[in-house]
Order: sequence, then C-alpha cells, then structure tokens
Amino acid sequence: MQKARELDPEFNETQSDFGIAFYNREQFRAAMKKSDCDATATFGGKILAVAPDDAEVKKAVTDCAQKQIRQQMREALGNSDWPGALSLANKILAVMPNDEEAQKAVRQCNLAIGHKE
Repeated sequence: MQKARELDPEFNETQSDFGIAFYNREQFRAAMKKSDCDATATFGGKILAVAPDDAEVKKAVTDCAQKQIRQQMREALGNSDWPGALSLANKILAVMPNDEEAQKAVRQCNLAIGHKE
C-alpha cells in the first residue's frame, strides 16, 4: 500500500480493495468454467472472507467440496478401504441424506466390514 501511495498520491485503499475483489471474482468464475474445484475453493474462500453471505459462492464451494469427497469415496471403495469409504459416504449423507450413491456405498462398506469380523 505504501508503495502504491508513493507512485500515485491519489491512490486509496478502497480502490485497491475493489481491484482485489474484482480479481478474485474473475478468478473464481474462470475456475468454475474449468470445473477446477481447488481454485474455486481458493478464490471462493477469499470472496467469502469479505462477503460471507454470497449465496452463489457458498453453493459453488459446497458443490466442489462434495465432488471432491465423492471422488475420494469412489477411490476408497476401489481400494477396498471400507472404513475410509464409509466415513466419506457419511459426510455426503450429512449434506444430502437421499444420495443414492452414498447410501449404496454405506451398504457395501457395512457388508464388507461385517464379513471381516
């Protein structure tokens, strides 16, 4: 900020804040278009830090988190990591109780774990 004021005496923090907010919003939208959940979460988090009630950003960040959890659950199932898959399936069900894929994963894990005991 100090350097900006030295270069432009008319510079003020509001302009800088607006520029940063605009940059974060543009990066967020670009990440959404690319289905890049890591970048969506990063820039979405920055937006939510200054605009915590932004419904669009909240939904996008939540959707990305659910996609990542779902992918991890699928990988755990593929690796026969029953406790891990069960934990991840339950995370999905906590947000979406009627999710058929997660319900099926819970049944599959419970059967596998039950057969081991």
